[in-house]
Amino acid sequence: MKKFFILILFLCSCTQNGTDTGNPVISLKINGSSNNATIARNHIWQKIMDFFIPVAVAGPSSISDSGSLPIILTHFWTTMGEIEFELEETASSTEVDGDEVEFTGPFTTNMLVTNVDPIGSATLNISSLRRIKAKLKKTYTLPSGAPVALLNNSIYISGTINGVAFSFSTTEESEFEVGGPNAVNAVTGSELLLQLQIANLFKRIDMSSIVTPTDISEATPIFATNPCPNIDVSAADLYTCFRKGLEAESNFGADNGDDELDQNDDVVK
Repeated sequence: MKKFFILILFLCSCTQNGTDTGNPVISLKINGSSNNATIARNHIWQKIMDFFIPVAVAGPSSISDSGSLPIILTHFWTTMGEIEFELEETASSTEVDGDEVEFTGPFTTNMLVTNVDPIGSATLNISSLRRIKAKLKKTYTLPSGAPVALLNNSIYISGTINGVAFSFSTTEESEFEVGGPNAVNAVTGSELLLQLQIANLFKRIDMSSIVTPTDISEATPIFATNPCPNIDVSAADLYTCFRKGLEAESNFGADNGDDELDQNDDVVK
């Protein structure tokens, strides 16, 4: 199955005992996954039981909306700039800036391509993480293969819903945050993964109002009745569902090497 949207953070450091006492050095890679999310098992006894009694892992799935209308994606592009890692789950008055990874960007990525190269490397000032912030950036220069519709947008998605063409785009340059109460430790040789479950995102949005070719954007949010109560109960349009859903259906954790956040991985949510 095609993969859709993962930010993979590969970590290494100079220690040899499996823990980091200094600042971990990270490199950032962007690719994707279409697997359904699975429940993380953070407790050590859960992992021991899983060794003796394996649990089912969700495999690749077809994509559909909340009413099971089939979806086929043709484009998923994004442009991001600065990345910042935080110890706290949410911002507070005691939060100290300065844990930014010096990726100057912007970096435009085709999220439907699995095999991509890291965009760079930098050193973190902290090794226990509960939140990642990435700033969306408008696209001013189109890379090879990018659709023209990506120009001047930070995110562009297109495809069909039940055979009808649709697209989502945004010019926002806001922060994209993923966080949770559990600490993810950056240890020697581990991989940190920020993963958006695209199948889960679409499954939480009612797109039945799209019956003719439709472009979803700030200018045309496409109003609908209760389109995504499991993302935002107050949402009254599809644009809000997509924009908030991108964060709601993301998670961040230490991957065990299979490029998926599953029951074997420690995650922030």
